[in-house]
Amino acid sequence: MTHINYLCIDDQPKEVAGKLELLGRASNRLRFDCVPPTKAIDDTVKEIESRKDISGLLIDLRLDRVAGDEGRVQYNAPTIAQHIRSLMAQKKLPALPIVLWTLPARKKTLYDPDRPSHDLFDEILDKDELEGAERFAAGANVLIDLAEGYQQLSADLTRAKKLSSLLEAPKPAIDPRADAAFAAEKMDGRSVSDAARFILTDVVRREGLLVSADTLCARLGVHLEAFLGSKLESALMPFRYAGPFSRRQSLWWWKAVQNWWSTTFKEYPSVLSLEASLRVQLLQGKALIGAEAEAKRIKEAYSSRFTGVCEVLRRPLDPIDGYLLDFSQPRPWLDRQYVSQEVAHAPARFAFDKTRLDPLVQARLRSN
Repeated sequence: MTHINYLCIDDQPKEVAGKLELLGRASNRLRFDCVPPTKAIDDTVKEIESRKDISGLLIDLRLDRVAGDEGRVQYNAPTIAQHIRSLMAQKKLPALPIVLWTLPARKKTLYDPDRPSHDLFDEILDKDELEGAERFAAGANVLIDLAEGYQQLSADLTRAKKLSSLLEAPKPAIDPRADAAFAAEKMDGRSVSDAARFILTDVVRREGLLVSADTLCARLGVHLEAFLGSKLESALMPFRYAGPFSRRQSLWWWKAVQNWWSTTFKEYPSVLSLEASLRVQLLQGKALIGAEAEAKRIKEAYSSRFTGVCEVLRRPLDPIDGYLLDFSQPRPWLDRQYVSQEVAHAPARFAFDKTRLDPLVQARLRSN
């Protein structure tokens, strides 16, 4: 078994030891060593350089709260992350994921406004959210996924001239605009961390080329519980994403699934033009899904021509019954995101921040 070793840098190593232990228990592959920052940032960098077996870094946002043996340090996570990224770009350090972990209040006041630092970190772990076995298992899974994704990119990036080959995409799955952007930005010749950011930000975390299981099910008209373990899931397994950063959740190549539908149901129009009931009827006709499989609408009056899900409720939605979220500076292959009317009209009830809505939608709601 290959272990995944993270070096944690935190000015309160004793206080975080319990959470690190529980993260390690969540996976027998995950190991942690935690050290406090040294007063001179160069010494902390040397400490990282000396660790030849580490798979990633976990850095607390605030490193200057508690004075160590040498006194209080004068730097925080973004400063040290910048140093490490520079060394990686110069090939003086192997490519490693850098994960920020912090508390929500500190993230909001110190990290969120500091836009330039956002590109330095591959992930953010919320210390407060790490409670309960399920959350620790999810956190451990993300950390392993990041380390394995970096290892895969380190091995394949220079050989793969196209995004489609790097992601191991089925032939009809990739949007040519994504391949073109990958080539135009010369990702094959840039650092592993640059390629990782491209894939995480514009492929894995945002639906477009790939879709989550709940969006896939909504587009097929079935509910998730009926899909899992069904013949339909087995039939679509060749279109499940298996490239870098694929461990964290099940993702599916939507264009490949669409192509499968068109081939399987040649005499019918596009799957997204059909009511959910007809989609399910066709799947049942091929014995791919069982009874009582149809996905339910958020409200009875809503359309069942589902093309995605409400981003808050994660339930099937036809955009005609939703409101568009802000889509500033999008990649052209990314899907637009919506929330249901129910969420937009009662944001407090659903803990929804209305500023996430498209500015024109916000103006229209204010005028009504």
